[in-house]
Amino acid sequence: MEIYYVNSKNEKIYLDRYPFKMLSETSLFDYEWRYETKRNNRVKNIQKTTKTATLKVVVYGVTSEEYYQNIAQLYEVLDYDCAIGSPGRLYCGRYYLQCYFYKGEKPKKYLNVKQTTVTFTVVTDLVNWVKETITNYRNRQVTGTDVKGIDYPYDFKHDYMSAFQTVNNTSFYPSDFVLTIYGPCAEPAITIGENIYMVHTDLNIGDYLVIDSRNRKITRVLNDGTRINDFAKRNKEHYIFEKILQGINPVSWESNFDFDISILDERGEPKWT
Repeated sequence: MEIYYVNSKNEKIYLDRYPFKMLSETSLFDYEWRYETKRNNRVKNIQKTTKTATLKVVVYGVTSEEYYQNIAQLYEVLDYDCAIGSPGRLYCGRYYLQCYFYKGEKPKKYLNVKQTTVTFTVVTDLVNWVKETITNYRNRQVTGTDVKGIDYPYDFKHDYMSAFQTVNNTSFYPSDFVLTIYGPCAEPAITIGENIYMVHTDLNIGDYLVIDSRNRKITRVLNDGTRINDFAKRNKEHYIFEKILQGINPVSWESNFDFDISILDERGEPKWT
């Protein structure tokens, strides 16, 4: 199981091999639910809040010069996210924790050596470990004589059939998701389970739309990279951030566009198998 960190500008450092090795003494994998009690001692409002955790990383170098280079690299990769206010991801196998390395403590003697142990403290407001599982759904074009397609009042080069597939949420409870829809299409709508996810917007070739239920964002990205907030264009008859139920869910749409569903399997600790 690999352990590594990827900062918000996609710089990656491994923490399970030379020159950086994380020690097993850590509170990263601890979790806690907060709660309130009523006058009759009944528990209510169970939820997870901001989490801090500590971990120790041994930094090595064959020579003093290499050691200094390594400890400087570690600092620069980890500290970058705090400096710009954008979290990185700490991976343990297929699961990651979105977090900031906001504190680093060194022993009194860390200069003129070739090895030291740095104690880091991380903080996160998204306290669960996450595994992303992406399923791709692709445009199905057929000729009008092959199937009974959708009868549009104007002509396309192809008729489009309503597609029906499934998505499997292997988590043990409902999960957040990222739904990415690719243009060209108009007012895309996708039914997952019994909920409809629809945005009243148009996508041209090269554009795509991202519905992020975990962060409650709907973003349209144009083919030139321009990002537009389409939150106000969501269909309000159905809750567009409705989590996807555990198990196998039917997925249907008018198959004239492509999209991906990324299910976020969230856990208080990574799954060890």
